[in-house]
Parts: sequence; structure tokens; C-alpha cells
Amino acid sequence: MGLYFKSLCSSSKANCVALWTDNTCILFDAGFTSMRKMKNEISAHLGSTDRVDAVLVSHVHADHISHYPLKVIENLSYELYISEANVDLLKQRFFRRHGFNNLKLNAFGREPFVVGDFRVEPFEIEHNPAFRTFGFSLICDTDSGEKKVTLATDLCETDSCKKYFVDSDFIFLESNHDLEMLAQDPNPNSDYHLNNPDSARFLCDVVASSENKPKHVVLGHLSEKRNLPNIALREVRDAFVRAGEMLDFDLRAAEPRGNSPVIKIA
Repeated sequence: MGLYFKSLCSSSKANCVALWTDNTCILFDAGFTSMRKMKNEISAHLGSTDRVDAVLVSHVHADHISHYPLKVIENLSYELYISEANVDLLKQRFFRRHGFNNLKLNAFGREPFVVGDFRVEPFEIEHNPAFRTFGFSLICDTDSGEKKVTLATDLCETDSCKKYFVDSDFIFLESNHDLEMLAQDPNPNSDYHLNNPDSARFLCDVVASSENKPKHVVLGHLSEKRNLPNIALREVRDAFVRAGEMLDFDLRAAEPRGNSPVIKIA
């Protein structure tokens, strides 16, 4: 059984990435601006809207989930997983008097849960204190053995979540903004996001602490105004050189203005 990843969109405006096996397909967030956009993107890049089984929501900012994606999720009978801490806020912000009586809403707590071929472990990360935010670490059996995938964006502190990234085969991590570009175009919300140097240093630390080194790392949630993929990638490479750590994995940045190629993890 194979294991694959693809970013459909990943930026400060819209976020949705997909992870799938032969049997199970999960979307992480669904920050699309319209129902048509969401259905078209899924059909174009995953083959069919019928391909998706579940959507996991990191937090209730509109670039990750909103009213119209919720209608698609309900209409197509996808399972929706969201922290029990965010259920009421999701309803307050995005239900808009629409009952969503057929929405398959699953509230997760601190314990791992199973979605098809994946064992999912949610973990809380520090972001905007008004919006509790979660990353996800997933385990999946493949033809080449057990694989661990860890994903987190929208975070401003990494010490508390390092253990979830260690020994991951695949990492999707925020690298939101370049400090020089931020200085030229200030944004107070950037305080709630991981900048390029901090993301790079964290990856060095994770790799140094891992017996099983990652095979693929994708940088995500790049700001369209205050970052560029080549700058974020260079920051990581330079950090590994300074640390004397071998960068012997596939390193990419998710395209902030579109989708990115499929990555075969296993």
C-alpha cells in the first residue's frame, strides 16, 4: 500500500493539504473561498470528490475552514474532525443559522483516533490565544513498513511539540515569513506564526534528535506578501550548514499561489 501527500493550497489566504493511501484520503483543513472552488480543486488534483473520506481541522480561522467548505463537507458526506474545544466556536463563526443537521461532526479530545488506514494523534500548538490550534501526527502501515507523518502550521512556539516531529518520515511545517520582508511590510499577526529562521532551527533540532531521519520535508503556510519559497528553502539549508547537520532529505516549499506536486512517501 502506498502513501502520498499533496498541497492543494498553502498560504496566508487558503490552506488545504491531502494525505492518502490506496484506501483512505484525508484533507487537513479546507480553507477554500467557495463551494465551487473546493469541489473543482479536489476533482482536479485528487481525481474525484468521492476520493475524500475525512477533513481534519486545525483551528477555526477562515483560511482553514469556513461556511462554504462546511457545506461541501456536509453535502459530500465527508467526516469532519475538530477539537472538542473548538466545536462551539465553529458553530458561532460559520454555521450562519444553517442547521448543518447532516454534518458528520466528530469532536476529538487528547486521545489518538483512527481514520481509515491512519492512527491520528492530535497535539495542541501555540498560536493566537483566541483560537486553540492543533497539529497532527499520523501512523500508517505501508508496503515499506510503518510510516509517521507530522503536520503543523499556524504556530509561534515549537518546544512543546518537538516530540511529535521526532522520528517522522514526512514533515509538513510552517515557514511563514522572512524577517527582512516583514520589516518592510509589518503585520502584527505575524507574531502568531513561525518565521523562516525559527522554522529552520527547529527542523535542525528535530533531525538531530531523530534516529529515524525524515525522507521528505515540506515548508508550508508561506505568506504571499512576506516570504518567497526560495528564501524559506535557503534559510533551512543555511541552518543545517551552520549546525553541521546533514540535510539528506527531499526539501520543498509548498507553492503559496497554487498546488504542489504529489510526493510519494512510501
